[in-house]
Amino acid sequence: LKAWHLSDYESSKDEVTEQVANLCFMALSDDEDSENEVEEQPWYVDSGCSKHMTGDKSLFIDVKEVDGGKVTFGDNKKAKICGIGSIGNKFSTLIENVSYVVGLRHNLLSVSQLCDK
Repeated sequence: LKAWHLSDYESSKDEVTEQVANLCFMALSDDEDSENEVEEQPWYVDSGCSKHMTGDKSLFIDVKEVDGGKVTFGDNKKAKICGIGSIGNKFSTLIENVSYVVGLRHNLLSVSQLCDK
């Protein structure tokens, strides 16, 4: 796991004018269809991410296809949440309720979702 931190970032509640259900501030979208181009990457702990998510469908031990709405990337582009499932194997901890987002090129663990558990 890797953590991303921007020490001089400040936010104010007064600046927030709209809430978006699914956010992913760290990752950028890829204009090309990259469903099969995701390289093995580490998982990043992301405090700006609303849900656990990945673009690598091969990581799932089970995945249910859903019309889960859209996620907004850091560059304001959007991608569809196509599935939700569990990730893990016999050697690692199971991560549940992970969203499969086509085009997402990073594996993200949501701090808020971890705290809810």
